[in-house]
Amino acid sequence: MSKPDQSSQSYFSTALGTNMKSIVKESDWLASTPFGDGLKRSIYLLQRQFRWYIFLFFFGGVILAITVFPINSIIAGLEYLLVLEMLAPIPNILNLVNLLIISQILGLLVNFFTFFGFFLLSTITIYHAIRSEKSLHLLVKAQAPVHFPTLQVIGVGLATAAIFTTVSVILFLIPFIQVLFFFIPVVLIIENQSIGKAFSQSFQLRRRYWHRILGALILGYLFMLFAGRLGVTIYLSIDAVFNLVGVPLGLVGPFLLILINQLFVAMIAPILPLLSVAFYGGAKNTKHKIQYEAYIKWVQKQKIRYPPISTKN
Repeated sequence: MSKPDQSSQSYFSTALGTNMKSIVKESDWLASTPFGDGLKRSIYLLQRQFRWYIFLFFFGGVILAITVFPINSIIAGLEYLLVLEMLAPIPNILNLVNLLIISQILGLLVNFFTFFGFFLLSTITIYHAIRSEKSLHLLVKAQAPVHFPTLQVIGVGLATAAIFTTVSVILFLIPFIQVLFFFIPVVLIIENQSIGKAFSQSFQLRRRYWHRILGALILGYLFMLFAGRLGVTIYLSIDAVFNLVGVPLGLVGPFLLILINQLFVAMIAPILPLLSVAFYGGAKNTKHKIQYEAYIKWVQKQKIRYPPISTKN
């Protein structure tokens, strides 16, 4: 990799309805950064292509929501039957267990589609960020052109979705597993690694960065949860207004809810993949530093075990 230019490159961003002058050096993308600086740089990247990212996550989120809508409808029906069975004078235990098992299996299927869809959207986001932001080009190995490895992305996406879906049975384990997989999309785009090496590289990059990654995951999901709740609140207000005028939304309601909800989530969701870009260079340098420290310790141990033989004249 060629030596990065140390001169500052100033960018003026007019996004989100505000005027903000962002100064980002190319060398900053290679430096180990605290969480606050990483968040600022991810917001900077978000501002650079804000409308494009909103369109990507809104369009992709709507497609994903419509895909799992029939499954969610079946789950809602099963939960209604579960409540009726539990309120019966003499509940049928076997029927309750069967309804619960089917509901859980369908819920895991929804989780699988959700994890896979978010992985694809995150990888596309990183690919677009690397291609469109010139200051990020020094992250690319040997300054090679950036390609989108479709087969690797689909393969890794299916594998990670399957792992996350399995782990989602125990909810509190999901963030810790996601810490290990945090850098997989950016490794696929920047280094064009195979599936196995992408997993291995992501595991290594999380060393000394796990607390920043965990903070990014928690903050990102809190933002998306707030955005989703805001979308639901606005939908309920619209639904109440239509009911007051005597025009219930009916079947249009669920699709309107999807559109409103995805619009707000799309404004926040790109932060997570962009944070992985902001942390990638520093994490890679930290990885090389750890390897160098391990090598120095090994050399020192060899010197202690095999001291040089002194010679006398």
